[in-house]
Amino acid sequence: MNIDRTTIVVRERKLPELYDLALLVIRRHFWALGLLLLIGCGPFVLLNWWLLRGHGEDAWWTWYPCLLLIAVEGPFATAPIAAYLGTALFDEHPRLGAALRMALVRWRALLLFGLYRGLLALIPLLLVLYPPHTAEVCVLERQPLGATWRRLASLRTVWSNEWTLHLLLGGPLMALGVIFLIEAVQVITSLLLHADLMNEESSLTPYIPGASFAPHLAIWLVMGYLAVVRFLSYIDLRTRREGWEIDLALRRAAQRLEPSA
Repeated sequence: MNIDRTTIVVRERKLPELYDLALLVIRRHFWALGLLLLIGCGPFVLLNWWLLRGHGEDAWWTWYPCLLLIAVEGPFATAPIAAYLGTALFDEHPRLGAALRMALVRWRALLLFGLYRGLLALIPLLLVLYPPHTAEVCVLERQPLGATWRRLASLRTVWSNEWTLHLLLGGPLMALGVIFLIEAVQVITSLLLHADLMNEESSLTPYIPGASFAPHLAIWLVMGYLAVVRFLSYIDLRTRREGWEIDLALRRAAQRLEPSA
């Protein structure tokens, strides 16, 4: 790990900058992040579709169990992305295998936090109590469970002042992203099958998790993007709360002052 130079400039950023920077990070690591998304989220896409399939166009209620499942699965599914980006911050050539191992080692803690988030999601408004940077703290800081919880609580205290802005920006963005991707899946499917699926009798069926595969795929694609935003938010939070930018600068200076062997 080379702390003398980071691949992302560590400095304080405003919220819109984080969402914009996430697009640049995804473009830079497109294939690696895509593969990690496939490995981490792909099984859950298929599992959720299998559990909820078989319902008709009036099964809007399937959105509720769908979101409950995602709440439980999210920390574990996106942990490899956090591990990879944590390494990529200091290494221009991070390894996928190392990122997967870093996430897998912490599977117990991630599972417990996922179950906790699932319980909160039973009443969606309670999700504001969930610490948002669980995957990053679990995978990158690698502390015991009790210390991890205390660390998350301290970060959440600072972040709670900004969660409204994240909700106002991230909520509509996620909804629009899901709608756009569902439409994209429909168009691609129509082209591949040479069928006019866009003009079927029920135009709302593709938006129902119990009747269509498209919502499951769309949600997890958006979740992958938000996982990158969340990682950048974690770095930004540490920079503002702990002066991480200054800490990195001091470490670089110390390394340069060390006598060469």
